[in-house]
Amino acid sequence: MMGKYLAKWAVVLFVLTGAQWAVADTLTLKDGRVLNGRVIMRDANSITFEFHVGKVTGTRVFPADEVAALTETPYDQAKEEKANPVAPKYDGPTYMVIPVIGSIGKGLEVNLSIFDRSLARVRVEKPTVLILDIDSPGGEVDELFSILEAIGELEDIRLVAYVRKAGSAAAYLTMACPEIIMAPNGVIGAAVIFIQSPNRNPQNISAKFESFRRAQLRSVAQKAGHNPLFIEGMMRMDIQLSVIEVEGKPQVIEGLGGMPLKKVNEILTLTAGEAVSSGLAIGVADSIEEANELLGIDKWKQGSRAAIGMARLWRKKLEQAEKGFERTFKHANAELAKARQYLTKKMPSACLKRLEGVDACLRGIARLVNDNEPLVLAGRILSPSQKERLRIIQQEADQVRSSANALLPRKKAPIIVGPQNRGTRNTGTSTKRPTDGTRTKTTKRTKREQPRSFR
Repeated sequence: MMGKYLAKWAVVLFVLTGAQWAVADTLTLKDGRVLNGRVIMRDANSITFEFHVGKVTGTRVFPADEVAALTETPYDQAKEEKANPVAPKYDGPTYMVIPVIGSIGKGLEVNLSIFDRSLARVRVEKPTVLILDIDSPGGEVDELFSILEAIGELEDIRLVAYVRKAGSAAAYLTMACPEIIMAPNGVIGAAVIFIQSPNRNPQNISAKFESFRRAQLRSVAQKAGHNPLFIEGMMRMDIQLSVIEVEGKPQVIEGLGGMPLKKVNEILTLTAGEAVSSGLAIGVADSIEEANELLGIDKWKQGSRAAIGMARLWRKKLEQAEKGFERTFKHANAELAKARQYLTKKMPSACLKRLEGVDACLRGIARLVNDNEPLVLAGRILSPSQKERLRIIQQEADQVRSSANALLPRKKAPIIVGPQNRGTRNTGTSTKRPTDGTRTKTTKRTKREQPRSFR
């Protein structure tokens, strides 16, 4: 029965929010519905679409075979500035921040769709410096390369990474920035590549594919002016790295010969101090606002915060979905426990009422799963252990329902009161009334003798 809930496309989970998008896309479905809103992400199999009804915002993944047409509205600077007003004109250097906070992947906190819309604002405003605020454990390599391609199209903008945490794919994204600044407790490295298997679970890539990806990432690092040995050290365990000084500057070499940086059978991971001493980062700053001196800028001002707002809104949606799943999951367990208590007390009606609550929770979980497929694929909701527990909840609920139904009192046949059969029970027989007005006897005797008439 749980499988039936998960298989159904359910009503959209709505989230109340005051935020409105300036640009409206139009999604036309084959059943005739027309939705206005925003394309969050799309691929050959589905479209994730956020649509609005007043101040109510809904997000749903629509299979491609349900979609008749999709019209995306071109970026409109005037509308976007009206929705996300910027500070008055400032003649000095400016910077914009694109958050890279959370996991990288389709539909997750950091995805190409959000990145593209942030970069659209960057192209319009043309800040002096674009800063990627990185605090990510990594994610999918395919989505990473899509983002790297989008960043590569930027022109005449100084690209800087501010690193709080950059693991796996986030470390590679950092290496695409010519200048890297570390937070005081920042860390970067441990960049093992994985892809999604046919069942959408992470798996290690083949040696041939890894060699290809490693070459691509070395090229990305070299283009940004970084030593490609950093990439090798983050991906390979069979090399040893050291740091030497060349013309007064640190340089990483393979093998021994200077200050040890990485041992064999280890994956390169650098703290803020190590990143600076090895020449990967240009320095450490307490905050982004204070990073201007490391970049040789005397004074600067932050420009549009539109990218920050978009990223925050999307993270909030994902967080609400995760919390909603956990809350509904716990409520289903609680309702089932109360149903069992009522069954023990021989209170079948109260027990069945609680089971209705369990069913409502299971339907709510199905809606969350259907509307948040990326979180399911990432294992952040409906993990294997949770899926097994839901199966057990459904099985136990069916057993308790069967036991409760067995305790319900059986309906008795109604007593028919009349002048000829007072006090007798209905046995399913009937008396045929003749058309000539005379009386006839019943075709079957009742359980009791009919009382004598006192007329």
